[in-house]
Amino acid sequence: MGTADKARNSNMELLRILAITFIVLYHLTVFFTVSANYESSFMYAINLMLHIGVLLFVLISGYFGIVFSFRGLFKLLAMMFVYYVPLMLVWHSHPLVGEKGKLLDTICFVSRTPYWYVRTYLILFVLSPIINYCIAAINTKQRFFILGSLALCAVYFAIAGKDASLSGGKNVVNFFFIYLIGNTIRLYETSLKKALRLNFFYIWLAYNVVFVSFCYFFKGTTYANAVFALNFIYCSPGLILNAVLLFLAFTNLRLNSKTINYLAASVLAVYLIQEHPVVRHFLKTAVVKLLSGNAFDNKAILVILIWIALSITVVVAALFIDKLFTPVWKLAQKAGSRLDKRLDLGFSRPQEY
Repeated sequence: MGTADKARNSNMELLRILAITFIVLYHLTVFFTVSANYESSFMYAINLMLHIGVLLFVLISGYFGIVFSFRGLFKLLAMMFVYYVPLMLVWHSHPLVGEKGKLLDTICFVSRTPYWYVRTYLILFVLSPIINYCIAAINTKQRFFILGSLALCAVYFAIAGKDASLSGGKNVVNFFFIYLIGNTIRLYETSLKKALRLNFFYIWLAYNVVFVSFCYFFKGTTYANAVFALNFIYCSPGLILNAVLLFLAFTNLRLNSKTINYLAASVLAVYLIQEHPVVRHFLKTAVVKLLSGNAFDNKAILVILIWIALSITVVVAALFIDKLFTPVWKLAQKAGSRLDKRLDLGFSRPQEY
């Protein structure tokens, strides 16, 4: 998503599908545990693992490199417009639910929508020429100095410093930090794996079993809250390590599947559709009605299965919807390609890619 067109192994495309599934699962836990007031220690604890989805996308972008183009920009803007504006206009004009004061949010669909991730990623995308030139110009010592500086800003000041502009990690500084980590993994991948000789998937699995189990069994205690705080928000060291471990595990895979590549091309649509306020309203309403009453008391496993099934249904439905809009995205890309040729900016990846 946003990265330049380049042949990729299906392992990374599969990771993108897994990442968006994690994001949907995490978002739907809110409807079960908050909106439907369903007490679930498991859903609370498993969020430590599910919250890595956003960071995985940025790591993948750093690994392959973002190259700015109007072709990519026009497609991204077209998707944001098509998936957000028409449905919001209908929603606002409805006599029962219309929110006239929110019309400006619909018109400013790039800057005022609830899609914080896409907005932040769009900033990273626009700044990618500057970032890539910086990466191409630095040596090893400078690279690790910059990584340390970004860690200080994105992690320390965001958590210990309580800087309001950095808090939570939903900002371009943290995205630049994760992007550079992905780029560094790509640059030193061979030597890193030779030196460590580890099975990163089992390390990632063990890591999550330990922390998820701790938060599950000790939910509400001071220690569990501290563990959760250091492993949940997007700039927390634990969550960053969590994402990097799974990412490294997938770099070891060698897959070649046209089906995986075909489906992975639509993962952004899953995010845009399931995060749309109208879709979220109906999903929340459905979950609240489903769990109302006492039908699911003492049936935690059944509720978890429903949660998983609903999440997978949302992912599959969004992927299918996006394929219907393929001709629209191609038109947007075609218009962007014309502008690319006319301006001929010549932006490219750093040479190590």
